[in-house]
This record gives sequence, C-alpha cells and structure tokens, in this order.
Amino acid sequence: MTIVVKKIQVSRKLLSKYKTIRQALLDANDGDTIEIEPGLYNESLQLSKSVTIIGLSNQPEDVRIAGRFKVTKNASVHIKNLSFSQSDKGLLIEQGHAYVIHCQFHELKKYAIQIKEQGHLSLTDATIRHNGIGIHNRGRARIEYCALYEQHGSQVYTGSNGRLIMKHSHLYNGETTAFYFDQESRSYVEHCQLYGHHSSQRQIKAQ
Repeated sequence: MTIVVKKIQVSRKLLSKYKTIRQALLDANDGDTIEIEPGLYNESLQLSKSVTIIGLSNQPEDVRIAGRFKVTKNASVHIKNLSFSQSDKGLLIEQGHAYVIHCQFHELKKYAIQIKEQGHLSLTDATIRHNGIGIHNRGRARIEYCALYEQHGSQVYTGSNGRLIMKHSHLYNGETTAFYFDQESRSYVEHCQLYGHHSSQRQIKAQ
C-alpha cells in the first residue's frame, strides 16, 4: 500500500483553492503539510490530525493567527513560523504532542500556551510576550532557546503532576514570578537567565 503525503497551500489570493486553514485541514490526512502564505487568519481550530502547519515566511509576524489552536485526539502536530494573538489562548494541548518551532505568542488574554495532563509540548526558538500567563503546564513540556517577557501573571507555571525541562532561555521583566512550581510537579531548569520580575514572591515560587 502506497501512502501519498501532500502539501496544501493556504493563500488569500483570488484563485487560491484554500483561503482558510480550516478548509485545508478538512482535506488533509495524517502526514500532510499545510503551508500558509503571509496574512491574517482569524480562525480557531481543533487539530485532531497529525499534520505539519508552517508559515511561508522566516518572520513569524508575517503569518498571524487571530485565534486558538487546540491539539486533541492524540495528534502529533508540527507548527512553525506562526504568530498567535488576539484570543484567550494561543495554543491548547489537550491530548497529543505539539512540536513548535520559531513562533510568537503575544497579547493573549489568558495563556499563551496551555498544556493539560495528557498534553506534551516541545518548544524551540519561540518568543512569548505580553500575555496573561506565558506557559501553563500540567502535562509534559520541554522548552529550549526561548524568550519570555512582560507577562501579567507567571512566565511559566507548572502544577498538578506536570513535568518541565527548560534550557537556554531568557525570562525577564514579568509582573509577578518567573517560575511558579505547584503541587506534585517536577521541573529541571538549566542555563536560563531570570531578571527584572516585580513580585514580592521573588523570581521563583515553589508551593
């Protein structure tokens, strides 16, 4: 049996077959790649297929998602070169694994990224700024080479039985704590810089 993996391109151009990411997802199968041309996409989507979603620009701010991506049904989703804003959450990983590279999350009211108990996140080379909470983790998260700054709440929260590994990242100028470790969570932080947090609870809080 031959499995054909295809690329689907989303564009605002007049003659484009797929003008929304939702339309592309409907036609996509596991293993397919959805390529998104620069523009603003006002969409909130449920990702239940194991696909790759990539912005066709090296500047994430050129491909803007005004909405939320929700990973569910044990999907394995790769996301690259996108910017998330103008929603309550940027990325929600309910059940499955999200591999996120070179993305931006900003001005999201509640969480930039939320990982639930059955969710897994691999985050590399991301910028997370001006959100409610940067990363809210109750699942599994590995974060490397990222910058988190100026969140209104904690930059990174890990609670319940969550697990966090964070390396080579910068966390600065937050309104409360850099890290908040809660309940039965376990975390490992290495080669990170923390500074400029305006909290009576100091930069790290463990409870």
